[in-house]
Amino acid sequence: MFYVLLIMVLVVFGCAEYIFLMPLNLSYSGTWIFAILVTGVLGGLAFLKMYEDEKYISSKARVLPLAPAIVMIVGFIVMLVVSLPIFRSDDYRRLIGSVQEKTFTSEIQVVDLTQLPVVKENYAKSLAEKKLGNLGSKVKIGEPTLQNNNGELRYVFPLLHRSFFKWASSPQGTPGYIVVSATNDKDVKLVDEINGQKIFIKYQTEAFFGDDVRRRLFFSGTGLATKGLTDFTFEIDNTGKPYWTTTVYEHTIGLSGSKAVGTAIMDTQTGEVKVYTVENTPDWVSRIQPQDIVENQVNSWGKYVHGWWNSFFSENDVLKTTEGYGIVFNNGRTYFYTGITGSGRDESTTGFMLVDTKTGQATYFKMSGGTEIAAEKSAESEIKNMGYKAAFPTLINVENIPTYFITLHDNEGLAKRFALVSVSNVGIVGVGRDVNEAKASYLKSLNTKGGVLGGAGEEKTLEAVVIRIGEYQSEASSYYAIILQGNENKLFNPPISLSPELPITKEGDTVRITFVDTGYGSINVKSFDNLVFNQDLAKVEQSVKMNQQKVEGEEKKENE
Repeated sequence: MFYVLLIMVLVVFGCAEYIFLMPLNLSYSGTWIFAILVTGVLGGLAFLKMYEDEKYISSKARVLPLAPAIVMIVGFIVMLVVSLPIFRSDDYRRLIGSVQEKTFTSEIQVVDLTQLPVVKENYAKSLAEKKLGNLGSKVKIGEPTLQNNNGELRYVFPLLHRSFFKWASSPQGTPGYIVVSATNDKDVKLVDEINGQKIFIKYQTEAFFGDDVRRRLFFSGTGLATKGLTDFTFEIDNTGKPYWTTTVYEHTIGLSGSKAVGTAIMDTQTGEVKVYTVENTPDWVSRIQPQDIVENQVNSWGKYVHGWWNSFFSENDVLKTTEGYGIVFNNGRTYFYTGITGSGRDESTTGFMLVDTKTGQATYFKMSGGTEIAAEKSAESEIKNMGYKAAFPTLINVENIPTYFITLHDNEGLAKRFALVSVSNVGIVGVGRDVNEAKASYLKSLNTKGGVLGGAGEEKTLEAVVIRIGEYQSEASSYYAIILQGNENKLFNPPISLSPELPITKEGDTVRITFVDTGYGSINVKSFDNLVFNQDLAKVEQSVKMNQQKVEGEEKKENE
């Protein structure tokens, strides 16, 4: 009977390991608990066996089988204690590595408006689901990855099994993935073949047994059974071939102090696994550092600035992250970013932290201003009669001014307006039907509310004769392209909302414009004045504003 029970116990624990995949490494809490259960149950069985044979074995010897479980319990307690921040606060603060302090304008490039992620994740998901069509009865949309792929921002959605039975009936896997452009909601593609070859997602997070991504990695024979695995991300390489990219991490402070040490990349069709260090991970991989690990590291860096006692009691110089994390794309690199605020502050920041999503290198920008939530409220207040909601901001550089870019969307997630909000003064806001219009409104707001442009070019005022002028439509707003005498190599692009004189300006008129030439795209005009006219512009602008409010009111009724 004893041996039958022993075999049953071993089978149960073997199945448990197959299901839960505990790392074969005692730097993980789950492994300690599993090991205590195993040694405890096996020791208990051995104790009972010896108790039956007590006439042959001394009473002291009968407790020996319980010794391994006792040792494991004591070891686990010791590991828990040595992992506490009260003893290791300096180690927790150093988890993030060396934090560089830099100037925002020297590090973050002036933004290219055409590359802003105007399509937010929820809306991208609804677009992907519509693209499924008849496939929707067989597969479902997985969690997306926002990738900077071949210089374009894209959401990549894997197609996953809907259920166990769908998995069982599709041994080859699901038919490909969906790509949604983050800059153009009309660009949605179902990718089910590459170079004429059908592609399938056989190994996935919604598969079972050996087709499960985590299980395949664990039993791949590449040493991953002894490592921590997290952040199972679906990504495509530069040719469009799909992979699962998984972060490999280790605990560096007892049972805590998670730190990414590499990646495991799996071919979704063949299950082939390759393991890389952080340094030699392929360039097309967009993320190695998981957001939750980065968030813990940044918070530890700010919290334990003067040790554990200070963080718990006086909180002198203690810093913390603001609510939410965003993504910044800069100079071909991807970063997590979050505002940094002092302990007890809610609406203001002391700076911003950017962390490279590949290397984990952290950069701190000391810069006081409003939080992301404060910027959202400010943007919403500009169009409160419309009822649109603000998405989480993206931090960008507009004319060398730290700026929040915010999409304002309806209940369906469709972007209806775009806003630019100054980080240093969230009361300075520009809103428009498209990004260019929002920028023009923002620059105008900077002028009227005392903002200081820090653009790469010098601010200039120019009086000249118009030799060419034409109107064009960009997304939801009208713009003018103007060439001035003596400046034939420059193209000035004021939006129609900048001045009521623009629609009646013609070739031969003398105009005065103020602009900053940053060298990025066409020249943004800050102010426009046709010197031919001497009318009361205040009345004209008031009329234009009333008409605009009328249009917005009609749009609101349509949305309702």
